[in-house]
Amino acid sequence: TPAPAPRPNSAQPAASEPPRPDWNEVVADSLYADWTRVGGLPVSVRLGRQDLNYGRNFIFGEGTPLDGSRTQYFDACKTTLHLDAIKSQVDLLCIGNRGDESDRLRPWNWHEVQKPVSEHDVNAHGVYLTSRYFKDQELGAYYLRKHDEPIPAYAAKGFGENTLHTAGIMVQGKTGPWDYYAEAAGQRGRRDGERHRAEALSTDLGYTFKRAVWT
Repeated sequence: TPAPAPRPNSAQPAASEPPRPDWNEVVADSLYADWTRVGGLPVSVRLGRQDLNYGRNFIFGEGTPLDGSRTQYFDACKTTLHLDAIKSQVDLLCIGNRGDESDRLRPWNWHEVQKPVSEHDVNAHGVYLTSRYFKDQELGAYYLRKHDEPIPAYAAKGFGENTLHTAGIMVQGKTGPWDYYAEAAGQRGRRDGERHRAEALSTDLGYTFKRAVWT
C-alpha cells in the first residue's frame, strides 16, 4: 500500500526555492591608514586594525585567539624605519587589543550575542628587525613586552594579570635544493602572579628533488 503523501507545510520553503543566506554580522578585520615614506624620509606608518605577520608567525599572527579563524587582527600602530642600503627594516610596534570587541569597532550584528575575542585586554610594545641582505635568506630579531589584563568575564574565572618579555631570533631561506627555517625565543615575566620562564624552538628542513616526477 503506498504511503500517504505528506501534507504541505507552509513554514517550509518549496523545494524549488534556493536557500537564503543568513546574514548575521559584518565585522572589520582590517581597517587602517598608511603613510609611506613620510616627508621623503625613510619612515612609514600604519595605524589601525591590521595583521602583523613575521617569519612563520611563531610569535605574532593571531591577535584574537578565541574566535578561531573569524578574525586575527591587531589594533596597532606600526612605524617602519627603512634601511635600504642594507636591505633591512626596523618595525616599532605599539599594540592595544581589547578582549571584548564591543569596546572598539563593534560588529554590525543582528542575531548573535557579542562574544569575547580574547581572555585579556592586551597592551604590548616591541621592535622587530628584518634583514634580507643575503640573497634568498631572511633574518629576524625581535623583542616584545606584553601586559595582559583579564576582562571581567575571565577575571571571574580566576584569570590574572600577565607581564611577559619575549626575545628571539629567526632565520629562513633557500640554498641550492635545500630550504630551511629556524626560530628560537625566550620568555620571562609573571603570569597569574607567579614567576614565569619559558624557552621555545621551531625548525624545519626541506630538500627538493628537481628532476623527480614528484617533488
